[in-house]
Amino acid sequence: MLGLPYLPQLATISATFPAMSPTAVRFAGFAIAGNISTSIFGGTGPMIGSGLISLTGDPLLPASYVMLACEAGLVTRHFLPATAR
Repeated sequence: MLGLPYLPQLATISATFPAMSPTAVRFAGFAIAGNISTSIFGGTGPMIGSGLISLTGDPLLPASYVMLACEAGLVTRHFLPATAR
């Protein structure tokens, strides 16, 4: 049940990321950008969450960090170029 909200995000990423790259380098662009961002943000996420909890003592503060990242994604969505037609 906790994984169901992830489905719309995964569908959006799978359609949007490849469309952001030119056709000639689409697969490489998607693979490199996706893997680098996943390793940077996915790898440091637990460390940042633990650091936020130890600094503030609030165990729910990592949720605010995730919500802030979601808001950054909503702002970024406004600036994505339309690639269809």
